Amino acid sequence: MIREYQKTPIEKRLLWLYQLNLLRKAYPKRIIELQDKFRRGEI
Repeated sequence: MIREYQKTPIEKRLLWLYQLNLLRKAYPKRIIELQDKFRRGEI
């Protein structure tokens, strides 16, 4: 799956990251806090 993602043009990958970042900003604060804990390996 990662190899397929790497084959995707960089412009498209950056657009996905940008759009997901915009979407994340609309999440409730509680969800963002949970995601951040997960990323830090706390849960």
